[in-house]
Amino acid sequence: MENTLQTILSLGDEIENIIAQIQEHDTHIKSLKERKKQIEEQQLPDMMDDLDIEELALTSGKKIKAIDFVAARVTDPEAAYRWLEETNNAGIIKNKIQINLNTGSNRITELIKEDLANRGVGYMESKNIHHSTLNSFIKEALNNPELSQTLPKQAFGVYEARRVVFK
Repeated sequence: MENTLQTILSLGDEIENIIAQIQEHDTHIKSLKERKKQIEEQQLPDMMDDLDIEELALTSGKKIKAIDFVAARVTDPEAAYRWLEETNNAGIIKNKIQINLNTGSNRITELIKEDLANRGVGYMESKNIHHSTLNSFIKEALNNPELSQTLPKQAFGVYEARRVVFK
């Protein structure tokens, strides 16, 4: 009994040690990712731009290339969707209907949306834009003088940067 109790205490101490090590590694990985981003998106692109270098071969044989980079995510759906509708670009918005049904309710799934309320079946409706569709659209909109002037960048969480890529 005492041997088992000692083993339990020892394993408990080991778990605490492992948890602490994982937290240290997570912190270190976060720091490495931040440093990588700083080098990729600030230091190297700025230096390469200063020297007017687009691509450079490293001693390892790999190449680094400075490219323009854009990422977006909808942060203000109301403003973003309104702007897309006003500029005739609402086609990238996807409507989603989710129905929660009990097992064996397959017959109900074939009913059209208008019938759901009459049958007492609750559903959720939402709109979304697939992230790759949004990023592609935002890149195009930024290159379109007509759209780029009115694009609500904050509503779309637009992030623009230059970064280097390794090939």
